[in-house]
Amino acid sequence: IAVSAGFVLSSLVNPRNASEASRFAHRLPTRPPDKIHPDDRPVEIGNATALVLGMGRVGRATYVQLRDEHGYDVLGVEHDPHRLASLRSQGFNVVEGDATDYDFWARVVRNQMVEIVVLAMPSQHANADALRELRRIGYENGIVAAVALYREDVEELEGLGIDVVVHLYAGAGEALADRAVEAQQEHGV
Repeated sequence: IAVSAGFVLSSLVNPRNASEASRFAHRLPTRPPDKIHPDDRPVEIGNATALVLGMGRVGRATYVQLRDEHGYDVLGVEHDPHRLASLRSQGFNVVEGDATDYDFWARVVRNQMVEIVVLAMPSQHANADALRELRRIGYENGIVAAVALYREDVEELEGLGIDVVVHLYAGAGEALADRAVEAQQEHGV
């Protein structure tokens, strides 16, 4: 009974103490970003108007299409440090981060200019988790698009309220058909 009473008492007292601690923390001096551990620094997204979460093959192709064909200022987010270095050496604007991680989104300095977010991670669970994080931070006004490997993944993402879901193989088939028709028209065959 004493332990239970202790839990009840602490649940009543802790929310007030937590808010007091938060108010006190705001009065403490802040460190300049270069003095903060790299994993704790704010993530600057600059003037990005599109974010691509996951910079594998699909993410890179999406990044290039958004940048070159549609004129978006694109920022890629990649968790693999080796891939990150390679992407940067190729001229991609990319930051290191795990789009499924609460801490990553807590550090993102939002610019209110992002119009499109593309979830291009290979895991269905990662795309769904990133979508939940986007909703948690209040990203509601832009378009969220994702790629899905299986039909049931498409249905799950649509059920979560995503704006655009492309079934990977169906989307590739559509693009292949479109390019074949364009080539046929160019050659007048």
